[in-house]
Amino acid sequence: MTLWPALVRMRSILTFSDIMDTVELSQKAYQAVEELELIDQELSSFIQGKELLREVPSSQLNDTLPTMFEVKETMAAMAICHHAILSIIVRRILISVITTTPEEAVQPECDIFRYSHRVWMLIEHRRLHKPLGLPAMQAALIFTFESARDQRTKERMLESLDDLDLF
Repeated sequence: MTLWPALVRMRSILTFSDIMDTVELSQKAYQAVEELELIDQELSSFIQGKELLREVPSSQLNDTLPTMFEVKETMAAMAICHHAILSIIVRRILISVITTTPEEAVQPECDIFRYSHRVWMLIEHRRLHKPLGLPAMQAALIFTFESARDQRTKERMLESLDDLDLF
C-alpha cells in the first residue's frame, strides 16, 4: 500500500497552497480507507486463524481497558499496531478535507476510536516485553491520545508513554 504517503504529501500541499483539489484528495483518502479495510479483514482473519492474539482480562485492577491482547507472536502485534497507525492517519486526513458538516466525521471518528482501542490493548504486551516488544508503540500512543474520551484514559496513555520512555 503506497497510497498513504501520497495522501500525506497531498494534504501538505493543500495546507500550504491553493493548488490542491480537495475533491481529488478526498477521493484518494476514501480509496485508501477501502484498501485499509480489505487489509484489516485479511489481517484479522489470518491472526484469528493462527490464534496469534487473543483478548484476556487486563492484569491491572481498575484499568481503563478491561481487556488486553495476549500476544502469541510479536509480529502479529506489530502488524496490528502499524495498520492502526496508518488507518488513523488516513482517516484524520479524510476528516480534514470532507467535514463540511459534523455528521460527515462521525464514521471516520468511530473508526479512529476503534483502531486506537486496538493499540491500547497492546499496552501490556509492550510493557512486558520492553524494549523490544513493539518499537512503534510510542508513536502509536501519540497518534491515539486524541481519541481518548475521558481524562482517566488520557492519564493511562501518559503513564504508558512515561513507562515506555524509560528505555
